[in-house]
Amino acid sequence: MGYLASNLPEYLASGLAVSALVGLLFALTLLAKSVLDFTRTGPEMAEEVLSHYRLYLFFSLARLAFFAFVLATSMAFLGVMVYLAGLMLFDARYHPAAVASAGVTAIVVLTGRLFVRTLLLSPGVIASSSLYSMTHFYALWKRLTPARLRTLDVAGQGAPANRACHLATINGESMEQALTDPTLPLTVRDAVDMLLAELADEELAAIRSTPHEDLILHHFGIGLLIRQSLVMHDNAALLADSGTTNPDDASMALVHALWRRLRH
Repeated sequence: MGYLASNLPEYLASGLAVSALVGLLFALTLLAKSVLDFTRTGPEMAEEVLSHYRLYLFFSLARLAFFAFVLATSMAFLGVMVYLAGLMLFDARYHPAAVASAGVTAIVVLTGRLFVRTLLLSPGVIASSSLYSMTHFYALWKRLTPARLRTLDVAGQGAPANRACHLATINGESMEQALTDPTLPLTVRDAVDMLLAELADEELAAIRSTPHEDLILHHFGIGLLIRQSLVMHDNAALLADSGTTNPDDASMALVHALWRRLRH
């Protein structure tokens, strides 16, 4: 440990350089993918119109690459920090290849965690921006639950960044844990009161800002959590009060009731 401590500044500098290299490769890969997948919909535009916006297109791609580089470098450096902490803990030797692997692993883990969280809670975000059919993600989506996400977080709580990605946290508890209290609401009014008390401000703001005709977009987000936590635990009273025996319809009835309460 003394050897590592005496060389720690050098290792940190080296780790930062490796993280920057990993971040650069990530940004260049993303940039190349964006250029290859670039599409232009709608009627063909005149060349003078295209020339007017071509410079802005280059600016947009450069901005994408820059922020991708910054974010990827930051995530990679978090992995390097975890690696260095492990070296100190186990009194192991420093290896540059292992540093690069730690950086890549951090990017994969943190990005993957955010992806599966979004796929479970807000799949519409992915569907609206993905060039790939959502059917490719069905197998993964079917295996995702708030409890499994929480298990992943518990397994990685030693990493502060992974904890920071736990966006479903409400006052120290996961939303599913808060909503699966033994005293489940038996009426739509009580369920809405619980949702208002337990949901995060950003979730409530997203629902409030959604036009009434687009509330179906929350079917696989907050609607899924409602089905798993409130109406699929033999809660016949809540189903009856929502006017249906179908959990899907009941969850959307609650989403609509919550939306009305937020709007009025």
